[in-house]
Amino acid sequence: MCESEDDTEYNYILTLLKKCGNDYNVAILGYKSLNPVSKTLRDEVKREHGFKCAVCDFSVSCLLEVHHLIPKNVRGKNVESNLIPVRPTCHMVMHKIENGEKSKEVENFIKTSPYNSKILNYTSHLNVLYEDLKC
Repeated sequence: MCESEDDTEYNYILTLLKKCGNDYNVAILGYKSLNPVSKTLRDEVKREHGFKCAVCDFSVSCLLEVHHLIPKNVRGKNVESNLIPVRPTCHMVMHKIENGEKSKEVENFIKTSPYNSKILNYTSHLNVLYEDLKC
C-alpha cells in the first residue's frame, strides 16, 4: 500500500516528535528548518504578486518574506497557493495574530493600520482573531 504525501509528512513529524522526546515545539521547529521554502518558490510567489507585499503593497522585493496561509505546524504546504509575499512587519503581525497574541502593540498596529482588513482577511481562516478588531 502506498502512502500519500500527507501520510508521509505526518509520519515524519511523528518520528521527529519521538526523537525530540515528544517536545512539540522542538519537533516542529526542526521540521521547519529541514523543509524550508525554496528560493525558486519564494521568487515565484513574489513575481506572482507583482513583487509587492500582499498586505500593504510594500515593493522592495529583496526585503519581502513569504508567509504560509495555512501554517506548517498544522500541515500547511510549501506550495504557491499557500504562500503570499509580505514585508517583515506585516509578517510579524500576522504570526502574532495567528498565535492568539492579544498585546496592546498588536492591537494598536491593527487598529491604526490602513491595511487592517487585509491582515484580518489573510488570518481569519485560523479562527484566532480578536472579535473587536474585525472591520
